Amino acid sequence: MFEQLSDKLFTSAEKDIFSFIMQHPERVSQMRVKDLAESVHVAPSSIIKFIHKIHFKSFYDFKSYLKQNITPTKTTNLVSGQITLDCLPENYEDLIASIAECLTKHQLVYCVGLGGSGILAEYAKHQLSIFGCITLLVKDSFAPFFTLLPLKQDCAVIFFSVSGKTKELLNIINPLLANNIDVISVTNGSANPLAEKATISFPYHVKKERIHMTAEVSTQLPVLFMIESLSRQIYRTKLIENKKQE
Repeated sequence: MFEQLSDKLFTSAEKDIFSFIMQHPERVSQMRVKDLAESVHVAPSSIIKFIHKIHFKSFYDFKSYLKQNITPTKTTNLVSGQITLDCLPENYEDLIASIAECLTKHQLVYCVGLGGSGILAEYAKHQLSIFGCITLLVKDSFAPFFTLLPLKQDCAVIFFSVSGKTKELLNIINPLLANNIDVISVTNGSANPLAEKATISFPYHVKKERIHMTAEVSTQLPVLFMIESLSRQIYRTKLIENKKQE
């Protein structure tokens, strides 16, 4: 029954909940409402509304249904949770192809991220540069971004952010969009302002984890996979373009 539901019935946040449950039924069957809400980055009340919308009386009834119908999946243990390739968006290959096509149209690519996401942005810069993109890095919220980036410049910008809610990044994205600059977001989930505003959004889904209250240790393997796949897709795209010009 649950598998036959269409995500067209849902709001943006409900689509994230639906997608996460479909990708991780075994994990969800062991979660509390609070755990699922944190994993999808929504309020617990949104989980309850979703459960009622798909005709379950309670979250307990819904978990009982999952336990009776799930098929165990092979997983890899991480810090305190689990991850499978299902944490990637269902259409990840199409998304990577679209992002590659977008980036190859531009003369310059900016990779932007703060904190831990800045490390991923730096790795993306390294990989994209190797595979043929002229790429610059911004990982300082106090960097004079609009001095580095004339708004008429032929460029695209990739934002890396776990939450997609970082204020400093949101302050940057609006002027970019106002000047028709392509913006790519890579965030944990799609129910966040950065993903919703981006020209192309690459949402992944992993459990948010912290140790010592403030240390963010959520796995970034989906982002590394995306970066590796994207850089190689760009290389293939450029090879095809070069052959056409010969």
